[in-house]
Amino acid sequence: MKHLVCLALLGATASANPAKCDLSTDAGVDAAYKAATGNEMSSYGGRCAKRSSTFPAMYSLGTFMTDRGCRWEGALHGCTWNDPKAAATEMAAAGWAKADAKKRGELAIAWLREVDQIDVEQTNTAMSGGKLVVDYWVTGAVGMTRAAPSHTHMKIVFEADGSHGAPTSF
Repeated sequence: MKHLVCLALLGATASANPAKCDLSTDAGVDAAYKAATGNEMSSYGGRCAKRSSTFPAMYSLGTFMTDRGCRWEGALHGCTWNDPKAAATEMAAAGWAKADAKKRGELAIAWLREVDQIDVEQTNTAMSGGKLVVDYWVTGAVGMTRAAPSHTHMKIVFEADGSHGAPTSF
């Protein structure tokens, strides 16, 4: 019974913190990405890799596309690729639970910009039933076409624990 309790406690501790990787160098990020996905980091056209300044355990990665720049594919949370618990874990570490609506809005927008790599514009935030609703505009990439860029009105809901679903358009 003692062993079962110890294993349960170890499991709870491991899930509360992202696994540790050396993400302090490009080589460390490359190794963590390869270990997590089985793929090599692309070096074509430049390096598409950014560490979040607000959520330091998050590292966004993508591939370069000649006609539009970086196409963001996901993020490392410690050593875990696209961890579904990352937002709740990192929002908690950033003080989400005790934050007022204004601070939660700042954290949510930082997540969208720094982790999801969305260039949000004209943001508005509002609390609704314990959840934070963020509506914003996004200007789409043009690429090599002569068409005008799209301008889309989006919404995303951050849950009481800081996690969020997928953005939806209005």
